[in-house]
Amino acid sequence: ECFKVKEYFEKELNLPVKVNNDANVAALSEAIIGAGKGCESVYYVTLSTGVGGGFIYKGEIVSGFNSIAAEIGNMIINEDMNLGGLEGQCSGSNIARIASSKLGNKLTAKEVFEGAKEDNSVLSDIIRDWVINVSKAIANIIVTVDPEVIVLGGSVIINNPDFIEDIKVEVKKRVFEGIEVNIKLANMGDDAGLVGAGILAEK
Repeated sequence: ECFKVKEYFEKELNLPVKVNNDANVAALSEAIIGAGKGCESVYYVTLSTGVGGGFIYKGEIVSGFNSIAAEIGNMIINEDMNLGGLEGQCSGSNIARIASSKLGNKLTAKEVFEGAKEDNSVLSDIIRDWVINVSKAIANIIVTVDPEVIVLGGSVIINNPDFIEDIKVEVKKRVFEGIEVNIKLANMGDDAGLVGAGILAEK
C-alpha cells in the first residue's frame, strides 16, 4: 500500500516522494541529530498510546524483508498472544485499561503514574509490572541486534523520565553479565517524526 501512496503523490506532485512510518522516521531523527547522534546503531522505542520501534544502522532505516523490522508492539512478553504483547501491556492506553479493570473506575495513564508516585499500592504494582515488561522487551532487543544505544521516546516515558533508571536496572538483570546497557531518553520531542521525515526526504 505504501508503494501506491508513493506512486500517487509522485504523479500528482511531479516530485520524488518517500514513504515510511512514524516510528521509523522518529528513530531516524533521534539517530542522526537526537539522543543517538554519533552512534552507529540506534534502536528507538516509542512508548505512547501505542508501542512502536525503529532500528537505524549506519544512518539508514533497517526495514527487513517484509518491512516490519523493529515493529516490537507485538513482541510477546506474557502468555496471552494479543494482550500479552508489549503494546498490550505497556502502551499508555493499556496501562489505563489494566488499572481501570483492577480498580473498577476509569483512569488515564497519567493518573496511574501519579497514583504510583503517591504510593497507591495497586497502581505502584501496575507500574512495577510496566517497568519489568518494558525491560523484558529491551533485553530481547539487546540480545537480538546488540544496538549501541536504545533511545526511549513517546509520551509515556517523556512524561515519566525517572523510570529510565529503574528500567536500566531491570534490563541488566536480563542480559549477560558485562553487557553494556546504554539507554537514553529521546530529546527530539513531539517533532521527532517531522524532523525524521525531512531527513529521509533528503537522502
